[in-house]
Amino acid sequence: LKLRGPYFGIISLFRELCGEILELRRTNSDRYQELCRSIISEVGGEIVLLTNIVPVLEEAIEFPAMADVVVADQGNKEAKERLKYAFLQFFRVITRYFHHLVIVLDDLQWTD
Repeated sequence: LKLRGPYFGIISLFRELCGEILELRRTNSDRYQELCRSIISEVGGEIVLLTNIVPVLEEAIEFPAMADVVVADQGNKEAKERLKYAFLQFFRVITRYFHHLVIVLDDLQWTD
């Protein structure tokens, strides 16, 4: 992905959230473990799609090795749907733990 490409805002958001997750690990280990279990449970193997886009997510969330999960070469529509599903599931979990999540979408005319 380009440094300032169409997904730059989402990737920046993920990096910020990873910082919050890492802070939670430092300050409240039990809640952090609960959050990680919830993310793994809700997102499942699709977490690999997210860590391919935002590698710092792998550092923030302790999840078991998923070497058997293959990111299949799919058609464009199927790949977008899997990624969209992974994002939605991830944000569902995050909003249960970080209640004041605000996402501002700006310059939508530049997205593909």
